[in-house]
Amino acid sequence: MRRNTKDLIFEAAVDLFSKKGFHGTSMRDISKDVGIKESSLYNHYSGKKAIMESILKYQIESFQGSASSLDELKATMPETSDPVEFWLAGVMAFVKTQPPLVEPISRIIINEMFLNSQCREFVLTSYFAAQKDLTETIFQVMVDKKLIRECDVRKKAVQYVYMVQGMEIENKLLMMEGQSPEKSLQNLLEHVTIFIEGMK
Repeated sequence: MRRNTKDLIFEAAVDLFSKKGFHGTSMRDISKDVGIKESSLYNHYSGKKAIMESILKYQIESFQGSASSLDELKATMPETSDPVEFWLAGVMAFVKTQPPLVEPISRIIINEMFLNSQCREFVLTSYFAAQKDLTETIFQVMVDKKLIRECDVRKKAVQYVYMVQGMEIENKLLMMEGQSPEKSLQNLLEHVTIFIEGMK
């Protein structure tokens, strides 16, 4: 499918913001990357803030779109009595529903949440809330299937999201220092397994 100029601007901004940061990227940088005049950018976006708004909207819609297909996701989950197997199958199925730009955008969010008020507000009001809600829903499914013990699924969801977010930040830093994505994933899976095992 042919991408239009607005799509190309969006993709260039995601790439540049993830590498150079929001403040380290100018509209001129974006236009140069796309191969258009800087003035032409303003036919599509009023400025960098509008581009960032579009990026954040894309991220939450991607996440919510995957969450809304939870019934579909549940149908593909294995019939198993092992909660770790069930959880990891769900995580992998969820990851496959995510579009490719989600990964660099998550790096932008982590980098910018301390520097950019627009990004910080998004993280505090939407991003973490959506992750906690989805995790809570899946933990409740696991309780109903007797894969894990009865518990306060909301509190467990909050603990899980905080653990995963902390590890995601650490893993992104380690990858910048040369750690392979495979090692980062293995690291994360080990801790997720311990967490889910503790809920049996």
